[in-house]
Amino acid sequence: TAPRGGYTGRAPQQAAWLQYTSGTTRTPRAVMVSGEGCVANVASIAAATGAGPGTVICLWLPLFHDMGLITGLLTPALLGCHCVFMPPLAFLRRPALWLAAIGHYRASVTVAPSFALDLCVEKVSAADAATLDLSSLCCLACGAEVASPGAMRRFVARFGAQGAREGAFFFCYGLAEFTVFASGSPCRGTLRCDPVALRQGRAVPAPNGVELLPSGRPGPGTTVTIVGPGGEALGEDEVGEIVLHGPSRALGYWHGGEDDQRAFHGPLPGGSPAGLRTSDLGFMHQGQLVVLGRLQEAMDIGGQRYLPQDFARAIAGRVKGVDRNAITAATTAGGPTAYLEARRGERDPQALAAAAREAITQGLHLLARVVVVRPFGIPRTTSGKIQQQECVRRHARGELPTLAELAAPGETTN
Repeated sequence: TAPRGGYTGRAPQQAAWLQYTSGTTRTPRAVMVSGEGCVANVASIAAATGAGPGTVICLWLPLFHDMGLITGLLTPALLGCHCVFMPPLAFLRRPALWLAAIGHYRASVTVAPSFALDLCVEKVSAADAATLDLSSLCCLACGAEVASPGAMRRFVARFGAQGAREGAFFFCYGLAEFTVFASGSPCRGTLRCDPVALRQGRAVPAPNGVELLPSGRPGPGTTVTIVGPGGEALGEDEVGEIVLHGPSRALGYWHGGEDDQRAFHGPLPGGSPAGLRTSDLGFMHQGQLVVLGRLQEAMDIGGQRYLPQDFARAIAGRVKGVDRNAITAATTAGGPTAYLEARRGERDPQALAAAAREAITQGLHLLARVVVVRPFGIPRTTSGKIQQQECVRRHARGELPTLAELAAPGETTN
């Protein structure tokens, strides 16, 4: 356990362990995390969340995942917190156990991706919900995915009587290459932006625009620069690649290579200060980072930059029978293609495909092919993130468990 007042020693600037990336967009790579970077990151988490001696953390994330390792093991060890673990499979089989543990141990901090919130909403019975007490929860940290305003609202609506509240949500952003935590703040509301301007690289306020949740302010000692394609620094509300600076930056990828050179050691030609190039897209708004998606997953269609999240919002908001957390999209030889999982018991996947295609036309003004996949058929990483490019590859090889496929208007289905 940590000494009284937490760990204050200096850790060496050398590799302490290898943390593998999730493998969302490419083969997982081993990141060399330093002891100094770990200590700096835990200090940043403590300052942002208020965690310290006496804090009770309740967690079901696996320890091989960077969020689970840092939040559940190293943060308690360095700060003197108490952490309650439960197996990930126990949560997936019965989500109510996670919420019950929060109340039983009076946990004030927990961490989960957005899909976990919807799983609780869907799977926790009324009888189990009646026994829950979430009033001790001060920090429900949501990371690993682009923040979802809908998931937060559905969770609060479902468990508000048990003490869930929007003010307890703490939306954050991070990645293994930065140890884990880069930015995060308690939820202070959402912002709405014009979707067309956003796809053109500018965040313009619009009352009826797409709703976004900021991923908070950079942690202490961390600075964020948004850069354009040429490496030039962009201004407030301009969309570009997120570059991170600070002591939490990892040492590089094991065995280096071109990815290591670009992410950790490559100079930015536009004159921006060198830092970690994350390959994530976002913008800064009033001191907070807003994360939009991954650069490798972006689609240039008609001179505008679309992301899988654009398709997911268009479909999930208009089509029933779809798993809202299992939608992706990519540009293929046939043009824009949306992939989505049908819910269990869906009896008419062809009608589901037609409804999704119409939703894309209405919501994004695009003509797209739609592929409906059986439940759990879309490939994911070990941490549950959708693998867009692997989905495309499996579909091309005929290995995707397809229930229905509908070509875009004017296109023929092979």
